[in-house]
Amino acid sequence: MNEENPVKIEDLPPGAVERVPIQRVTAFEKEEAEDIIVREFPLTIILNGQELVTLLCSPADLKYLAIGFLFSEGLLKNKENLQPTSFTH
Repeated sequence: MNEENPVKIEDLPPGAVERVPIQRVTAFEKEEAEDIIVREFPLTIILNGQELVTLLCSPADLKYLAIGFLFSEGLLKNKENLQPTSFTH
């Protein structure tokens, strides 16, 4: 997700968002309402056939999250180190 291409609720996978009842409270009143939350999902990164980590995340831009995680952990030095990847849901 970025400012030029924000994630839209309708673009998320089924079950990724949920409508929940809430109470809005101000200094003057309390009201019942409904709001939308994005559910978190586990993302397991497997590197060279071994489970590396499981992250909880929103179900958008998972490829970027996985690559960023590998880079931040020092397991990926530059984009030239990227090899074909597969992503399964």
